[in-house]
Amino acid sequence: MSKKKKSSALAATSDRLFGIDVSHHQGAIDWAKVKAAGVNYCFMKASEGSTYKDSRFDFNW
Repeated sequence: MSKKKKSSALAATSDRLFGIDVSHHQGAIDWAKVKAAGVNYCFMKASEGSTYKDSRFDFNW
């Protein structure tokens, strides 16, 4: 059995990304305020299964 040096796939960094997830549960979203808060990305709920579409998806997209 050979001995391999373990390495990490992650590099140390001070850079951070700030993200949120949204759906109909959050209601109407003020995207200007979201941007001003420093949010870098957003996950949006679009559906559940093949028959349900999130009621706020079109507004949030």
